[in-house]
Amino acid sequence: MEDFLSQTPKINKYSNKKRLAAVAAIVVVVGALAVFYSWDSSIRNEQVLIDIELEKAEFDEFLDRFGKNYKDEEEYIKRFNIFRTNSAYIRVQNTMLTTWTMAINMFADMTHDEFASSYLGTKVNFKPRIETEFPKIKIPSSVDWRTSSKVTPVKNQGQCGSCWAFSAAAAIESAVAIKGKGLYSLSQQQLVDCSSSYGNGGCDGGWMNYAFDYVINKGLTKESNYPYTGVVGLCNTANESNSPTKISTYVNVKASDSTQLLNAIAITPVVVGVDATNWGYYSTGIISSSTCGTSVNHGVVVVGYNQSSKYYIVKNSWGTLWGESGYIKVKIESGAGACGIQLYPSYPVA
Repeated sequence: MEDFLSQTPKINKYSNKKRLAAVAAIVVVVGALAVFYSWDSSIRNEQVLIDIELEKAEFDEFLDRFGKNYKDEEEYIKRFNIFRTNSAYIRVQNTMLTTWTMAINMFADMTHDEFASSYLGTKVNFKPRIETEFPKIKIPSSVDWRTSSKVTPVKNQGQCGSCWAFSAAAAIESAVAIKGKGLYSLSQQQLVDCSSSYGNGGCDGGWMNYAFDYVINKGLTKESNYPYTGVVGLCNTANESNSPTKISTYVNVKASDSTQLLNAIAITPVVVGVDATNWGYYSTGIISSSTCGTSVNHGVVVVGYNQSSKYYIVKNSWGTLWGESGYIKVKIESGAGACGIQLYPSYPVA
């Protein structure tokens, strides 16, 4: 699927000459401040210039890698300054984090508010949950549904709060594959466009169980029949009814219980709501409750676990350039779990 992260507003990309001019303007201002405030202005100014040039080189590498485009010099300077702030934040955090690390990625030129409004889109389901409690059974010490070809490739939701649609579709894809009906990608766009009457809000957020309710009644066509656009459109009823895949029901796993969630994952991938507030710059490692809250704002799907190393394997919808090729490891803990991962687990039945 086309990478929507690269589709910032279609505007002329800055040439290297214009980039240099923009950064030169920054350097002049910073240099002037250094002369004014520093008792040893020549040394101070030289160091500032060196730092700016290093940051400029890092920023240009970032622009090229992620295909970023800005409309004018003002926007370039604004994004450069945000990038500098975020880069400094990542460096400081990495000196304190012990089980996972951060890295520059496609979100590095966005403020935290911009990131949250564009990529976190789950609305917690306030309907009463009828939960299922599994009997105590022996399960494998580790499960990874990817290794048996039961998980489709990582997708990219772009700047649309449709994580709920991606996680719901991903769980259904896996459930269908485990049932022996083949592995194929289903349409997230159909859920975005067509399930508002079930309680979902398109790019403004939704809930995975609402998506399941819709699929039980209407079914879900293949992604190739109803491709993702990253914006809300009118429901295409012709595409909606094109050979839909249906589920029979879904199961709400007992909340705040790691054993119950592990039992469910041993059966099939499970959708969960998480607090992804601090996930933006995740690069690798195992994220835990020490650096993660429980205010659920993002929908993802758990596709495996490792009990010896105590982590869940979580498939995200921010593309393969994020995290561990689109995945994140979340520590297995008690209660609500790290990032609230054990608060609202459920899975579809194909």
